[in-house]
Amino acid sequence: MQDCADMEAWHLKHDCIILFPVKGEAYGFGSLAEVGFVIRTEIDNTDFRFVLMFIEPAVSAELVDHCPGQADGSRRARQLVLARLSQVDSPNVLVVASMDEMLAKNITLTTLQKSRATA
Repeated sequence: MQDCADMEAWHLKHDCIILFPVKGEAYGFGSLAEVGFVIRTEIDNTDFRFVLMFIEPAVSAELVDHCPGQADGSRRARQLVLARLSQVDSPNVLVVASMDEMLAKNITLTTLQKSRATA
């Protein structure tokens, strides 16, 4: 597990586009907690780096059935993070409404980055 954490930390520091989906298939507490650290890094970043965030508003029905209390805590945490993200005023941090939108924005930003690199 430590190897994965080290690899993730490296990518968060070096990648030009960070995709940060928090889907309903997991409670997402770790990912939701990490959002603040990632955003704080990018708010003051003047480089051509972006964070694309997608947070589903709730966990799956299967997780609700498995542990209603955890599911409710996750739902509340997701609402809190989304409310805080709505107040982030940074062109480097983009909150998207779907995985499809995340893909489209990722393609657009990757194309822009490639054109900047060859200019």
